[in-house]
Amino acid sequence: MAFGLIVAVLTIFVALNLLDWLTAGISEMDELKKGNVAVAILVAVVLLWVTSIVEAGTRGVGASAQIESCAIAAQVSDVIGWEMGACIPYAGR
Repeated sequence: MAFGLIVAVLTIFVALNLLDWLTAGISEMDELKKGNVAVAILVAVVLLWVTSIVEAGTRGVGASAQIESCAIAAQVSDVIGWEMGACIPYAGR
């Protein structure tokens, strides 16, 4: 969970700085303070787009860690000769 949060915060920071660089003549924060709805929609779309990509990426990281943990548990049980039963990966919260 902490990994995903760190990645999300860093990615959103980079995305907003990239948006600021791409729109060099426009100060998004000043426009938002003025009530410019078009800029608000643009910033919201960028944030939603970035967070959906980060969420999909961090979900993949978590799923691969669960698969690897089950594979490791199976190998260890084979080496020590114990029957460990079915691997139930931690789903996280």
